[in-house]
Amino acid sequence: AQVGIDQEHIQSNIDKNIRGYASDDRDALAGKTVYIADEPITVDGQVRSFETIKAPLRDDKGKIMGIVGVARDITERKRAEAMEVAHSEKLKRSAASAIKIEERQRRQIADALHENVSQLLATVKMRLSMLSDTVSDKNIEEVNLITDLVNDTMEHSRSFPKGLIEF
Repeated sequence: AQVGIDQEHIQSNIDKNIRGYASDDRDALAGKTVYIADEPITVDGQVRSFETIKAPLRDDKGKIMGIVGVARDITERKRAEAMEVAHSEKLKRSAASAIKIEERQRRQIADALHENVSQLLATVKMRLSMLSDTVSDKNIEEVNLITDLVNDTMEHSRSFPKGLIEF
């Protein structure tokens, strides 16, 4: 028997769906190459993951004279891969959350900017209207030009929220 490895991993255990090394050895002695990408094995009470390959060992005439096998403990690699996947998922969630926060802040800024600019422009327009009643004919053209500029600016300010949100 091999030290530290459960007997069921050597022979097999159909109830636990364990194929066993002996079966792999028989296949290799029959001329097959056996590859197992991830085989959980209990070693000294700990479950470890192994990548194994077994193949027939042939003499110079091609006759099978034994088997050759390599088992590589991939437990740490699998743990690192699982941690990488978990970290990647966490980063994706963080990025999605940051994007939502940024969109919400952008919307708040756009709304606040629109409200403040609109109110200021409405006040300017109202004062220009009151001023136009007291201005001489000579200056009324300038007041009307400024009023038109305020109207254009008010129209453009309506697109602020949309432009900031689509940033």
